[in-house]
Amino acid sequence: MGKIRYYRAYLSISASGPLYSEEIEPYLTGIRQRAFSNLKYTTADVDYFEDYWREDWYASGKEKLHIRLRNPKMQEVAKAIFQIGAWLAQFKSNKDWAGGGITITFAGHGKDKDGSLMLEDGEITYSDLHDLLTRISFDNRLKVDLLLDSCYSGKFIVDFLYAAESSKKIITNYLASACMNDETAMEDPLLGHGVFTYCFSAQKNRIGLYPGAMGCSMLTYGKQNPVIIDYTECELCGKYFSIFNDEEFNQLMSKDELYYRLDTIRYEYKRSINKPSENERTRNLTIEEPKSSFLHNDGKYNQLNNFYELYRKMETIRYEYKKRAGHLTVEELKRSLDEQINLQD
Repeated sequence: MGKIRYYRAYLSISASGPLYSEEIEPYLTGIRQRAFSNLKYTTADVDYFEDYWREDWYASGKEKLHIRLRNPKMQEVAKAIFQIGAWLAQFKSNKDWAGGGITITFAGHGKDKDGSLMLEDGEITYSDLHDLLTRISFDNRLKVDLLLDSCYSGKFIVDFLYAAESSKKIITNYLASACMNDETAMEDPLLGHGVFTYCFSAQKNRIGLYPGAMGCSMLTYGKQNPVIIDYTECELCGKYFSIFNDEEFNQLMSKDELYYRLDTIRYEYKRSINKPSENERTRNLTIEEPKSSFLHNDGKYNQLNNFYELYRKMETIRYEYKKRAGHLTVEELKRSLDEQINLQD
């Protein structure tokens, strides 16, 4: 495939969580929600994508502009978007002009219920972002990519998709969220990244995980499930479906229908990986979901067994590391004491 010829800008934003402070950092051991996100890890996430955008790959664009923001205020984000608009405007008269494009990457916390992007002095809603982008969309052809490693980001990208469909002033090209509309995104200091970005960057031959969205679902046992909307197709938990009701891609399915499809796929995925524990209670399904299930596909069963074995090894390594560092939780401390008693016996 040849290089895409439109002009593209990249706006990369990292932000610390609203509940984070240096004082509580020593107590935030292990995996954490992005409400407590450390700027160091969100910056590492955005730096990964920023490096990726700078590679000379087919969708890079003929002319490129990169803007990088660390813990910005809302006014700084708006200023950056208008700067991008001014940069795009200079190419409008070129023969190969096709509306231009913008890729926005955000790593930080998303607000409960709607996934609004939380900044130091406020929040950016999907409607705010949509309105800002329509103001730099010349002839209503601006192509927009969003990658959000933040809590409840599935709600943000779905609302943004339908706002764009309603206004017809921008074109949504690629929308990626770290989790579904009712899930939180997580980061792990041992990974040095948000879980979504880490899995997005993972290669099969490095740690044996599926790269991208599926790896995140597997690593979190279905607790954090990224949603990817790639123009006409949606991906969740390794399943793909069209977001349009017709083959000509003219009739976008209703928002309620889209959420129903996503909820059904997540339910089936969590049902397929569920294994009863020793006390006959499930550990992966919610209270509302059935408490027993089985795998219908032998190949998938073997893959998941391999993953469980890998995950157990990773958990053991992390436990031993935290034990040496003196950062065990109450339950892990009890486990450590039990081990010492058993050795004495």
